Amino acid sequence: MADEYKSAREELTAKVSREDKFSLIAYLTPEERNSLLTPEQEKMLREKAVEMRLSFYQPMLQKLDSKYHVEFIRFTQTGEASPEFMAYIDDEKNTGAQEAVDMAMEKQADALRELGRELRKGSLETQVEKGAWREIKNWFLGR
Repeated sequence: MADEYKSAREELTAKVSREDKFSLIAYLTPEERNSLLTPEQEKMLREKAVEMRLSFYQPMLQKLDSKYHVEFIRFTQTGEASPEFMAYIDDEKNTGAQEAVDMAMEKQADALRELGRELRKGSLETQVEKGAWREIKNWFLGR
């Protein structure tokens, strides 16, 4: 019996053959992904992820009192904050805190603009691949 999906399979095979090897990780199960890394490699990747995230936040954190660094990161990730922190960033005397919030909002706006560009140019298949990459990122970052 002939494969009723032969032409589709050939087209997708050609596309997959052009993908770089790292994009293929997206198709692994979590168990298969876990077996790819040694504990040392995983530790190194997690440390690199922390350093990359810290370098992202550093310009903003420099503008804040250090006692609010953790709360600022949580605020930018969840939108939730203590009344004390909200009072701190709302206080007109804390121009650095207001600048940090403005910087975070600008980064968020940049991310939304980029998402819009990607959605306009992306096919359904591209979006499926991106979803798989998001899963990989979340797996690497432990979310």
